[in-house]
Amino acid sequence: MPIDRPTDSDPVPMSRPPAGFTPLEQWELASAEQLGGLRNHLNERLAAEGFASSDAAKPDAPSKIVLIASELATNALRHGRPPTIVRLHRMGAAFLLEVTDHDEGSVPHFAGERAVGDGGLGMHLARAMSLAVGWYGGDGSKTVWATFDAAGSPARTTIDAQTEVGGAVRHPDGRIVLLGEVDAGMTEKLVELAHEIGPDDAPVTVDLAGVTFIDSTVVRFLALVYRATHSPVVLTGATERTRFLIDAMGIADIVELRP
Repeated sequence: MPIDRPTDSDPVPMSRPPAGFTPLEQWELASAEQLGGLRNHLNERLAAEGFASSDAAKPDAPSKIVLIASELATNALRHGRPPTIVRLHRMGAAFLLEVTDHDEGSVPHFAGERAVGDGGLGMHLARAMSLAVGWYGGDGSKTVWATFDAAGSPARTTIDAQTEVGGAVRHPDGRIVLLGEVDAGMTEKLVELAHEIGPDDAPVTVDLAGVTFIDSTVVRFLALVYRATHSPVVLTGATERTRFLIDAMGIADIVELRP
């Protein structure tokens, strides 16, 4: 089901997170190029705690934590002031994720209705995939938090710790192949690629078979291609997990999913 986006912008509740969580680890980011490393470290820490991501179509709690950490850190890097600090806490099978930037003057919002690709999805995904979200400020910083219940998640300790750097290639036949982890670190490359496309290229096929992670960065790219061609973008090779996230991001009207 696509996430619910209100017509008007809605402020994120200002509140402290629930008490009782024990800090596990924190990471500091200065650029979007570090997002892949953050996700790997989060996966490693969650696996060490007995909770690891599965390959199920619908994301489990560890997968949600990693995705929302990537989304909130992207927001902080784009709209806040450095450094961006990501912290993970635990209480039993519950986890608390906090993302801090140093722009205390801006208030987080759930963005109102916008054209597809114009941003604002990160906080909506956080609200849809967590138990609760909120934010608080102080000491020149602003922290957005989300809680998750990992009870029933698979307990595995074997994970792939390698960062698969994202890539995007346009082949002579016009087909675009996305590879590895597609996140905010690929924004410049994807925008450049989309600007090479015009109406005569329709329909554009994007091969997702080699994609191992996507966040809302891909929405902007697909929207740019759709606007350039005035035709739905054909997506091939998407895993069930990728299909689930594409549906959740509400872009069914601008894409056509094929095997």
